Amino acid sequence: MNARLRVLNGAGTVRYVSDKSCSGLDFCATTDSVGVTHGDSVSIQCNGVRADRVGPENQASVSCGVEMTIYQSSARAPARGGRDRTAGAG
Repeated sequence: MNARLRVLNGAGTVRYVSDKSCSGLDFCATTDSVGVTHGDSVSIQCNGVRADRVGPENQASVSCGVEMTIYQSSARAPARGGRDRTAGAG
């Protein structure tokens, strides 16, 4: 699987890009971490490939997800969090 994480500032300029890859027979996942500030946008993309085999064992799926922890600017303690986390099969 290949995964790309991008952060854009409020003007739409890309300020961070990270590409990660993994491989595995039954499962693989990538993780990344980046700080974002007010006005930033985050995008993720992922794709995967599988071996060319015939039969019911030749099933695969790929998914992307984001898990966010939101910190208060003064205390660096979690204020609230959102979660949408999935992993890709390889």
